[in-house]
Amino acid sequence: MNARKLQLLLALCLGLLAVVGVSTVLGSLSGEPVSAAAHSLTSRSAEDSFMTLQLAEVTLSRAEVVGTLETNDARGVYVAGDITGTYTITVYLPVVAKRWPPLPYAPALYAIYNNDGDGSYTISWTEQPERLAETYTLQEAANAGFTADVRQVCSTAQQSCVASGKLAGTYYYRVRGHNTWGYGAWSNTRAATVVLPATPTVTDTLMALYHSTDGANWRDNTGWGSSDPYCTWNGVTCAVGEVVQLDLHVNNLSGTIPPELGNLSSLQGLDLEWNDLGGTIPSQLGNLSGLGELNLYHNNLSGTIPPELGNLGRLRDLNLSSNSLSGTIPSELGNLSSLEHLGLFSNNLSGTIPPELGSLSSLESLGLGYDNLSGTIPPELGNLSSLKYLSLSYSNLSGTIPPELGNLSSLQMLYLENNNLSNPIPAELANLSDLRYLHLNDNPNLTCWETAAARDWAVNLCSFNSPCGNDGPPPCEYAGPVAVCALVHPARDPVTK
Repeated sequence: MNARKLQLLLALCLGLLAVVGVSTVLGSLSGEPVSAAAHSLTSRSAEDSFMTLQLAEVTLSRAEVVGTLETNDARGVYVAGDITGTYTITVYLPVVAKRWPPLPYAPALYAIYNNDGDGSYTISWTEQPERLAETYTLQEAANAGFTADVRQVCSTAQQSCVASGKLAGTYYYRVRGHNTWGYGAWSNTRAATVVLPATPTVTDTLMALYHSTDGANWRDNTGWGSSDPYCTWNGVTCAVGEVVQLDLHVNNLSGTIPPELGNLSSLQGLDLEWNDLGGTIPSQLGNLSGLGELNLYHNNLSGTIPPELGNLGRLRDLNLSSNSLSGTIPSELGNLSSLEHLGLFSNNLSGTIPPELGSLSSLESLGLGYDNLSGTIPPELGNLSSLKYLSLSYSNLSGTIPPELGNLSSLQMLYLENNNLSNPIPAELANLSDLRYLHLNDNPNLTCWETAAARDWAVNLCSFNSPCGNDGPPPCEYAGPVAVCALVHPARDPVTK
């Protein structure tokens, strides 16, 4: 670059020196002396945030003014030639009243508290002396140098983030802010250590049941709590060293069912019927994916039926009858595709019968009687082609009997007494050729059959079957009205008396 063209740069340098309060006299440059005295800084305007740096008595020897140079942040004189004179040069510099550029400050991570040692905790931070970040990025790594297993935990406008589901180990964290100007510096590093509880052994799980149900007073607690192998304990059945069956029915169990039973991953059968168990049914039983039988009949269990039981895809027998269970029947029970027997009668259940129960294609018996149910009988129950036993007695059900029940070709017992069902009794029930028991009594508004043929079929049920011997099927039985409705059903053919 021509030495003469450096004069503007020299003037700008003088301006920078003036910003820090320095006065100077420059010596010659290529034999051309230039001198200036720095003046004080003055504000140009609040709107454009510029300062005025005025340099007076600038002497340029053998220089010629040839034009004015302007840039975004400075304006000066471009000089060349042999003109000697004294000029005033004004240089405009930006006012840096704040951090410039305003990148976020390095955040400060707080200590991470994970007193219970589980895999969930909160990481928090602050940005001082003021917040400039619009968002924050939290990183996690397996070492303090962030060279192993680095991953982003979250990007958030908040100053905290939750880590969850962490396995045992030590995790390191750092965070930095970001705004329209870019990323700020990383914070300090903090560590969190996760120490998960040891997986309980089978012995631990069985002893949790023993202690939770007053095992010392069981009718038979042979082997329990001893050094003998748990596979030899009373009521415990094993296969290849794994517990596959717990049968402690009628054994004077009291107390509550411990959630630890959900750890017995190989369990196929759990029979605790006819005891004095209270409390609720643990939702953890829904973890027993191989369970085929769950029998809690005749206890004092309360609370609701856990919808998690709908996860038991291999369950064939579910008996929760004769307890004090409340709430509604979970629609999730309709997922139990292998279920053959469902007993929920004699509880305090309320609400309607879920139509999803009509999806249980393997179901052979359904007992929902003696509850506080309401609503109508879902016509979807007519899809249960394997059903042999259906009891909805004493359930406060209303509406008409769905004619779809006539599709239950395998049905042998139908109990609908003591409800609020209405006329007519559908003629399709006469299609139930295997039916032996039909109870329709004590429905005040259910007084007549839709057709005479259906009525005659009902009152003569016994004539459809051979006499029952001691070892044969149960005797035939019909309990209900014998009149024929003198009406025309709006959606059906005319009927006759």
